Amino acid sequence: MPRARTAELLKQAYEAGDRDAALALLEQSMALGHRRIALLRYLQARHLHAPLETRHHDYVREVAARMSPATLTRLVGEARMRAARSTPAPDVKAKTQATTQAKPKAARSSDWPIEDRA
Repeated sequence: MPRARTAELLKQAYEAGDRDAALALLEQSMALGHRRIALLRYLQARHLHAPLETRHHDYVREVAARMSPATLTRLVGEARMRAARSTPAPDVKAKTQATTQAKPKAARSSDWPIEDRA
């Protein structure tokens, strides 16, 4: 994928809250064998309620299992900061508001949804 297309997808995913763009970025990272970037993109896609598949979860679970707890914590913190700066799409914003009213925000990186971490 050309850099210009990647830059366009990044803008769509983070500034416009486009979950399809976030998913396309994750797919690109998986195809290229990225680890750190794939984890960040997975968390953004999940934040935007992108339609993630089992293979996405499996890939990131494997990536996370190979990271030290300190590295994983740092990356999850980075993803949270990026998500806080992004603007979710209108349908995601409504879902997020309903969810946040129902339960408090995750206070620790261990509260973020990466299943079966080592």
